[in-house]
Amino acid sequence: TNQQRLSHGDIPTNKIHNGKTSTIFGHSVEPINNRETFRALFQNPNGINPSEGNYQFLFSLTECYNNCVSLLGLAETNREWKHAHQQRQLREAMHKVWTSSVIQTSTTIDTFEENYKPGGTLTAIVEDHWTSRVLEKGEDPWGLARWSYTMMAGKKDKRVMSVNGYRVCCSSE
Repeated sequence: TNQQRLSHGDIPTNKIHNGKTSTIFGHSVEPINNRETFRALFQNPNGINPSEGNYQFLFSLTECYNNCVSLLGLAETNREWKHAHQQRQLREAMHKVWTSSVIQTSTTIDTFEENYKPGGTLTAIVEDHWTSRVLEKGEDPWGLARWSYTMMAGKKDKRVMSVNGYRVCCSSE
């Protein structure tokens, strides 16, 4: 849609535990006009599940929509993104919330049979007026699944690159 939306100014939520909703760590989310301000949200959810019946994931996406998030960066998605059905489920979940999105995931070169796979990232640009600016997208070329990126057209021939990545913790063993 080409309509301007104003964010609610609430803090987005991400998990429900024992009937209580926890909040994303960080500052209060100020109300914005989504046509004038580009809001990015980065989070390490320690795994996502975009399956059709996962209303918690859909609720989190809806909170992002309500707060006018235009760039969603998730580290450590813990999904086997090489499975076509995982990509399809993600696109369908995103489409339930936004009419348009550009999605880039990253995953390691090793293929897992299961849907769960440690690591990986998800970088998504949402909202029609922002997705039309995406020039390029990609992932970690070494197959380590540590980062993904988008390149967008800015004003006056400028380009804006967003890189979503994470550093794997060293084990204490």
